[in-house]
Amino acid sequence: AGTGPGTVSYMWEKSTDGVNWVQVSGTSADLTPSAVFETTQFRRRTVSNGCLSEPTPPVTVTMGGGTEPPVFTAPAPITVYLTADCTANTDPAVTGTVGPVIATCSDPSSITIEYEDSTPVPGACPGTYSFVRTWTVTDEGGLSSSQDQTITVADRTNPILTIPPSAIVSCNESADPAVTGQATATDNCGGTVTVSYSDDVASGSCPQNQTILRAWTATDCSGNMVTATQTILVR
Repeated sequence: AGTGPGTVSYMWEKSTDGVNWVQVSGTSADLTPSAVFETTQFRRRTVSNGCLSEPTPPVTVTMGGGTEPPVFTAPAPITVYLTADCTANTDPAVTGTVGPVIATCSDPSSITIEYEDSTPVPGACPGTYSFVRTWTVTDEGGLSSSQDQTITVADRTNPILTIPPSAIVSCNESADPAVTGQATATDNCGGTVTVSYSDDVASGSCPQNQTILRAWTATDCSGNMVTATQTILVR
């Protein structure tokens, strides 16, 4: 006990090596320590009228390894899209990281989070693919658990369509693309693009006159589509 008259209070100290002691919060006779993640000793001194007693024999809280692996939530399956240069960013900053981790008797700072990606599986269209990202969380005792996340890379970039310029043909000429020009198209991933057209024909003021609005459509493997219109005058 402390020496001298006056109000008695208490000072608690802790140490993880039995040599270096630091004061912890608490001035009552009993102490409910905050969470500890390694073997820790606690001791108490009595404070009375400015006098400090010798410490009590230490009480040791021994930490054993947990028996349950960490619990966590993997990111949800996600689809990311190819850019104009047919690349995709699949970094976790884009596709998501694990949710809150619950690891019994482990210091949160000691928990490791890692991932490994499977070999990509090619999709049906150029540039597209999918893979499985396996997330593994390991606590300081070496216990680990794993969960999978599926990541799909898709294409939603429209083809680039180039149509012929407006054209004028005589009434005895063909207005087929062989005469008036053929549209072309390219795909951002180098895939095949289907080019088709449909005509909207309007009669002119003279019997032989017509205006043809030719709607060209380019469609890539993923179903991305773009349309542009060519005007053809028949005179």
